[in-house]
Amino acid sequence: MATGDWHYRAMTTPPLPVKDTAQWCFMGDVHGKIRAVMATCEHAAGAGIAVLVSVGDFGFFPGRARGDRFLAEVEEALERYGLYLILVDGNHDDHSALRSLALDEAGMGVIGPRARYAPRGLTWVMGGVGFMAVGGAFSIDRWARAEGVGWWREEVLGFEDTNRCLDAGRCDVIVSHDCPLGVGRVFYSGRIVPESEANRATLQAIVESARPRVLVHGHYHQRYDELLELSSGDLVEVVGLDKDGSGEDLWWDLSSDLVIGS
Repeated sequence: MATGDWHYRAMTTPPLPVKDTAQWCFMGDVHGKIRAVMATCEHAAGAGIAVLVSVGDFGFFPGRARGDRFLAEVEEALERYGLYLILVDGNHDDHSALRSLALDEAGMGVIGPRARYAPRGLTWVMGGVGFMAVGGAFSIDRWARAEGVGWWREEVLGFEDTNRCLDAGRCDVIVSHDCPLGVGRVFYSGRIVPESEANRATLQAIVESARPRVLVHGHYHQRYDELLELSSGDLVEVVGLDKDGSGEDLWWDLSSDLVIGS
């Protein structure tokens, strides 16, 4: 994909000291487990990577004793390993709290000195690579959870979310929590979940519009790598990440050379 200036006119660069980095470590669903975060931090630091990108189900629950403790431990880990974190929301994160965060000059929610939340539809550039945050997915177990405590109506992609993503234009990398509908994998042991399929269809439309080279997601707790062919004929590398306790399947490293070529 060519990366001419037109591609990034609407994009901003997050105000992080490592804004010119050309490598990122994507992290799957850690569900508030600090050991999983620490393992990813150790891997990233060992690989010379300074920025973690969480694909959601991070465990963002401020205002709860366990949630506050986890966030404090994450900041300590980031400081210890010299890392920064960009978070995209999952279905098991507090959407009300995320949407109430104060925004920095790049439009990212400030979680802490080294952690930021990228709202849906936000685009940014790092190392010459254009990113878009999408996030969101349907909780298939919401029947066993209390609304506003374990699931949120905002967890799926809404009308305004979708329009922001469509209006954002092209990008190189989409960071989502759900998987686009066009990927030919069977999730949920063959079950069809209409609400989940609807959210995946919305994400598919966003991908068709943005035509990224790479999409990274979580949610299904499956590590895989598959090529998705769009109606334009473009190919998208779709990378699914696993969850806490899955070892190296929890993370995936990306270099700008794999996105924009040399």
